[in-house]
Amino acid sequence: SLSIEDIPDHYPLKNAVKKWESQFWTHPREENVYEAFVDTTFAMYRGNSYLMELYPALRLGKSYSLKHVDWYVDPSNLSHENLFNLNSATNISTWNTRLKNCIPGL
Repeated sequence: SLSIEDIPDHYPLKNAVKKWESQFWTHPREENVYEAFVDTTFAMYRGNSYLMELYPALRLGKSYSLKHVDWYVDPSNLSHENLFNLNSATNISTWNTRLKNCIPGL
């Protein structure tokens, strides 16, 4: 799962991210385990699973949550690395593409 509690206010898509990601935390199966479809390339599959079967699936909570680093980018203070990532990412990078569209001149 992806952590959404501490996305900074300077991130222009904060509300959109929280709205989208919140759906994955609504059906607990047990402590720190949620039933939710797979929406990420960061997933683990058993060797005999159907790779494209996205539901039903389980997401792990708090102890296994990661931070989506693009959600912590400050558009008013972009590093060279941020600029490189924004300018070289393909449109398949959904949140990066949306962020790029929020920044004039990119």
